[in-house]
Amino acid sequence: MATHRRAGLTTISISVNELKDIVKRYLKCRIENNVCGSNLMFIGPPGIGKSESVIDAANEVASELDLDFWEYENYAEPPSGYDRTFTFVIFRLDMVKPEDLTGFPLPNKETKTFEYAIPRWVEVLRKSKAGLVLLDEFTNVTDDMILSAAYDMVLNEKVNLYRFNKPVIALGNPPEYSSLARPLPLPLLNRLALFNVKEPKVEEWCDYMNEKYEGKWLTEVCAFLHGRPDLFLKPPEDVEDLTPFPTPRSWTALALALKNVYYDIWERVKNRERRILNKFITIVSAYVGKEAASHFGSWAYIEAPSVEEVIKNPQILLDMDKGKVYSPEALIYVLAQLANLSGDRWEEKVGEIAAFLLKNGAYRSAAMLLRLISDSKRRSKVFSYLRKKYPMELMKLKKSVGGGKLFGL
Repeated sequence: MATHRRAGLTTISISVNELKDIVKRYLKCRIENNVCGSNLMFIGPPGIGKSESVIDAANEVASELDLDFWEYENYAEPPSGYDRTFTFVIFRLDMVKPEDLTGFPLPNKETKTFEYAIPRWVEVLRKSKAGLVLLDEFTNVTDDMILSAAYDMVLNEKVNLYRFNKPVIALGNPPEYSSLARPLPLPLLNRLALFNVKEPKVEEWCDYMNEKYEGKWLTEVCAFLHGRPDLFLKPPEDVEDLTPFPTPRSWTALALALKNVYYDIWERVKNRERRILNKFITIVSAYVGKEAASHFGSWAYIEAPSVEEVIKNPQILLDMDKGKVYSPEALIYVLAQLANLSGDRWEEKVGEIAAFLLKNGAYRSAAMLLRLISDSKRRSKVFSYLRKKYPMELMKLKKSVGGGKLFGL
């Protein structure tokens, strides 16, 4: 688990793998008819795998308990008898009508009263051995009638006066990721188990892709994201922007599309056909947005070593500086990737690369690396490391290229 700040408050966050484990434990408890506490709600950035993790957890629980997992379809019947079925019902609350949840009122002319026709999904859940209702986009509901019904479902496991008595899980996004996000009433929050979910690391995403899709995805996307983890999840500053933006989900879709739909275009880019590059970037931008697409296109077109190779063997970067290998464009691109490095001990890794360049007289490349660290806080961390361990090299940098004020020297 990790602690981070969101909307001015310190919150404890969990990973999507921890989300999956929590859901599995809760579902098993409910199926065994134990007293299991309140229903669950998970809040996190879009596209990080919240929905898919819940679906996977429900599927695995059904399998472990020798039940047939069935995603509810209107008018259809489960392939097995209800006593062997785990029925999964999902509602995207930003795409449903109130009657989808509550049913229609049926007037009685004789008594001059009316009752609600019970929704079929409620009846199916009642019959099923086990089940789950997933309410996605819970924080993005604009219709008060839908929101009221959703509250009743997650708190009381019923709609109108009809109980279905199966667990309910709600998913939503925090306000910084959605202009539609609404604050939830305190009484509601107090009656749910609320978890904040953090985005996965690039390494976790790559492991997931290998496990789920094996040879059916473009693994080079993973190599790119290792060098540019800052582009793994980057929502637009304007949450009402209509342009695509990179998330783990959109990178997944792109990696699958490039392998199975546009692989011929990918190969032409790798063969450095400049005519195809703009078309390639246009395709990529449809998935992850213009900024990420431009960087990914440049990375794909320019033949260059990976950041991992350079960190293991900095001599590669020195040879690039001297023009022995690769191109000047490749040198700039690798330096930019290093400047955006993240993960454990990133400042130490960048500092050691900069020090290696300085020791070997590659002052301009070292200066470019440090200047490309655009965030002042990140740059300060690298300089603190260099001042502590390599003060003489920093002075050589100042004398060689100037910029003492820029570098804080």
